[in-house]
Amino acid sequence: MWTYDIDPHHPVEDPHWHCRFLTPDGSVIDHSRSPLKSGAHPFALKFYPLTDGAVHPFIEDLVGQQKHINTLITTIDHILANSAKGVLLMPTDAIPPGLDMEKVADIWSRPGGVIPVNPTARRLPVEVTAAGRSEGAARLLEMEMQMFQQISGVTSALQGMTPGANVSASLYESQVYNSAIALLDVYESFNSFRTLRDRIALALLS
Repeated sequence: MWTYDIDPHHPVEDPHWHCRFLTPDGSVIDHSRSPLKSGAHPFALKFYPLTDGAVHPFIEDLVGQQKHINTLITTIDHILANSAKGVLLMPTDAIPPGLDMEKVADIWSRPGGVIPVNPTARRLPVEVTAAGRSEGAARLLEMEMQMFQQISGVTSALQGMTPGANVSASLYESQVYNSAIALLDVYESFNSFRTLRDRIALALLS
């Protein structure tokens, strides 16, 4: 536990951070002064961005969007998993003597299998293959992904993805530059944190 202590004998000259090691019952088993000559705490902290006294992370504005994207992907997967894929509608009167439904299913699952059919059957076997009706969900997912890039500022150009054939080099470079500007505050905050960390590390070594 780190606390900011002031020496009662020298309240102005010696303010410093003090570390105490506590047991679960609150007993102090060891203590030490800050290893820095200035008495500051030996930690590098960066809260970004600090808005109205609260920390709002970079991805906070994207949490709701990501949840909706996850819901759409789950919905599309559920639609595709439950759509008919090569289902055989086999009328019972079309099964010839000597075969049963399990044998027909076994033959149907083999590549190049041939199922004999009773010629006197009123209806012949029919294969049912239904594509998953997920066009609307797929279009909505594509729109959500585009909005995701617009909100975050992390575009395909900034990710290094291959541009289209009709995108010139100057346009691609401009897209990368504009995306970097949108995230410049994040980069500068991280660089200031690294500078503070290095300064504390050098002070500990000196």
